[in-house]
Amino acid sequence: MEGYYIAALKETHGIGDKVLQDLLARFSFAKAVWEADEGELKQAEVLKEDVLKNFIKFRASNPYFPEKLMESCKKCNAKTVAITDENFPFMLKELKNPPSMLYYKGTLPAKTDLCIAMVGSRNFTNYGKEAAEMIAEDLARYGVVVVSGAARGIDTAAHVGALKAGRTVAVLGCGIDYVYPPENRKLFYEIVEKGGAIISEYKPGTSPYPAFFPARNRIISGLSHGTVVVEAGRKSGALITADHAVNDNRDVFAVPGSIFSNMSAGPNWLLTEGAIPARCAEDILKEYRGNRRVKAYQNNDESDKPVVEIKKIEDTKPKEKTLPEMTEDEKLVYQLLSFHAPLSKEEIYISMPSHIDIQNLNMTLLNLIMKGIAKETDLHKYIRVERS
Repeated sequence: MEGYYIAALKETHGIGDKVLQDLLARFSFAKAVWEADEGELKQAEVLKEDVLKNFIKFRASNPYFPEKLMESCKKCNAKTVAITDENFPFMLKELKNPPSMLYYKGTLPAKTDLCIAMVGSRNFTNYGKEAAEMIAEDLARYGVVVVSGAARGIDTAAHVGALKAGRTVAVLGCGIDYVYPPENRKLFYEIVEKGGAIISEYKPGTSPYPAFFPARNRIISGLSHGTVVVEAGRKSGALITADHAVNDNRDVFAVPGSIFSNMSAGPNWLLTEGAIPARCAEDILKEYRGNRRVKAYQNNDESDKPVVEIKKIEDTKPKEKTLPEMTEDEKLVYQLLSFHAPLSKEEIYISMPSHIDIQNLNMTLLNLIMKGIAKETDLHKYIRVERS
């Protein structure tokens, strides 16, 4: 119930996370603040006069706000955790401005879970999508919890990749009862069903609002030992998340991209600023192997700090699917293709032996597509695909 009193206090304009922490330091419990009379609140010398008046007015007109909020959470099957609770995410407690209250569905990460954020632009290339899915899936195979923001684009690709092998956490910029974007309804369900969580600091019924998303980004990076920027422009919100990670002394990784692609301008710039290159999951995992204590710890006494665990579960990786029979020309073309770097017909053609002319190449590519092991992208390039 304490969490609902915290949420009630934060409904007053002027009572943010910092002021709330000061109030809790004086009164010990949020319920005690909510029930304190005007004289006691003045004596505490925490609230400015105008904020105190706002609070008194709000409480008088909403005396049962905590109870009503609890009922609204029950209706949407949401749980709450306050910063004063033992199971509040440990990594968030390390922030300079942690959220005081979280609403969530599913299972929160454990203290020993290695959490890695993966973020990027809503606008993306096939390269970015494939890179996000591949790295997220491979991280999840080692027990890493992949954290992202459930937005269209790279965020969704990261969640989808992680769900192929493990758990993921989605942090929302709206109420926990909103599915935003709406096409991710099935994704949200799968995240919870497969042991992950949907998290928000906003109470049920809160609509998506532009100003909420930058604030949400601090939670994405705050939950995580490191943040990976996959694809983003130089002014993308993903770089805001990376900036939060830097300010909170967390690791920043970046997926290298083409110098000709605007969508790789962000991560390529981060690399020049000292970000760790993330070409694959192993580039990230090696930073945490050997029970390395993470950089987020703010004090020198680390004796009571949890040590992250990296599980060795490579043997659970699905066996490579059997390929269909192919002609020699089909084998040559297939070997040139990859799962993650699309090639144009011209790029394929100049790499082929001289006996394969353009007409033969067209037929060969069509045969590979018909056999279900290649496909043409929207940009008229070709990649491998896994057989169903």
